[in-house]
Amino acid sequence: MDVFLMVVLIVLISTTAGLVKNHQSKAVKIEKIKSQRVKDELELEKIKHENYLLETDKMRIELEQMKNTDNINLEKAKSQLIER
Repeated sequence: MDVFLMVVLIVLISTTAGLVKNHQSKAVKIEKIKSQRVKDELELEKIKHENYLLETDKMRIELEQMKNTDNINLEKAKSQLIER
């Protein structure tokens, strides 16, 4: 009877160890995936920030061009009024 219990204990312990090892392995894989996801999100945020800066600069340049065009049109209108 003692031999039977020892065999059962050995089987249970080895099975439990296998299950624990499998669980830990999956937990490590999940953590690696989460880590990669965080890295990807950080890279995405960096790209979004760069895009924001580029768009802001583009809008600033367009605004300056609009101001220059308005100033030219204003000067033309002034000169036409003076000529009349």
